[in-house]
Amino acid sequence: MKTSFKLCLSLSIVSLALASGCQKSKIQNSVNREPSLPSQPYAYNAVSDEIATLGRVLFYEVQLSANNTVSCGTCHIQALGFSDGKQFSAGLADRHTSRNTPGITSESQNFGLFWDSRASDFEDLVLRPVTNHTEMGILDINTIPDKLKNLPYYSKLFDEAFGSSEITVDKIRQSMAAFLSALTRPQHSKFEQGRSSSNSNLNAMELMGMEIFTNKGKCSQCHTLSSFGWGDAANIGLELDYTDKGMGAIENADGTINEFAEGMFRIPSLFNIELTAPYMHDGRFRTLEDVVEHYNSGIKNHKNLDWRLRDFTNNGSGNPQSLGLNDMEKKSLVAFLKTLTDWDYVNDPRFNNPFIH
Repeated sequence: MKTSFKLCLSLSIVSLALASGCQKSKIQNSVNREPSLPSQPYAYNAVSDEIATLGRVLFYEVQLSANNTVSCGTCHIQALGFSDGKQFSAGLADRHTSRNTPGITSESQNFGLFWDSRASDFEDLVLRPVTNHTEMGILDINTIPDKLKNLPYYSKLFDEAFGSSEITVDKIRQSMAAFLSALTRPQHSKFEQGRSSSNSNLNAMELMGMEIFTNKGKCSQCHTLSSFGWGDAANIGLELDYTDKGMGAIENADGTINEFAEGMFRIPSLFNIELTAPYMHDGRFRTLEDVVEHYNSGIKNHKNLDWRLRDFTNNGSGNPQSLGLNDMEKKSLVAFLKTLTDWDYVNDPRFNNPFIH
């Protein structure tokens, strides 16, 4: 009996090892070091289709990392609204970031980028992760052109984009920024498709959720129905004493910090919010239900709490708001948020990884 059990166990382990090996082989075989691109560039809402095409390839280029294993697309996955589904992302050598990876659309992303708003625009943003020691680990950004020169496909791509095959850091920056700018506002969500008909396509629960979003829930004070978040920043009362100070940790030119910015983080866009869990700068909330409950009953009375989250009604004290949403109202609000998902956007071939085919 013991011999039989050991034999079965050994066979099971061998089978699992073979299955794992086959799966790894399939994944490896799906990655081609020559990007698959259309004969004519996709149409991008960018300065140039060719420049945006180059930016797309660079966005998924693992050679932009120190050990050639991490790209921007490693942490910004199209199917997840360009987030990665993790509380903290694994970067270079499995080092983990200290903040959650947010989703990406160019809508509302034209200033105050990153959770602490430290980047002014996409060109200021794109190479910061490349030189971050945790994320991609390139110590000297000027070494990147030489790395790319060794890859046969870049000479043509740079020539088509800029009329010259010369590879420079500035061209890399421009191209990647152009690609990010092409990640336009999702147009095919249920909510967007119904705008022309006063959202008559929404069901009763979704319509109730939209009403709560706009009124009782006060969501539209920061996430207007026109943009669902436009780059403003706020302290939303997650903690009384923030471990991560957010904008309050950024030094001014004279070396001082602004204590009134402690706990302030960028207000993200809600487009494709259904796909970008977990939520907040530290990924503390696993579900949209958790997020709604925070605003409903969990806001902490931090000294820098945003005024929009304080109760000043009827000569109120200014204490954190308590929305008093019942279970049905909370469910309807989540149902409305899910109408902001654009499945066409997260499957658009213009934005996918050209190295996997």
